[in-house]
Amino acid sequence: MNEYSKFEKALYIFLIGLLIFIIGVQLGIARGRELQRQGYYEYNLSD
Repeated sequence: MNEYSKFEKALYIFLIGLLIFIIGVQLGIARGRELQRQGYYEYNLSD
């Protein structure tokens, strides 16, 4: 296994963290939209 410099290691850690963050945000948005849609339907049905 080749040795990475401190900068490369930090860069990889940052990129992986960013990727995890982006995936989390995407899942959060999808979940939020789903809940919003359910709430919207319930609101319409209760009228």
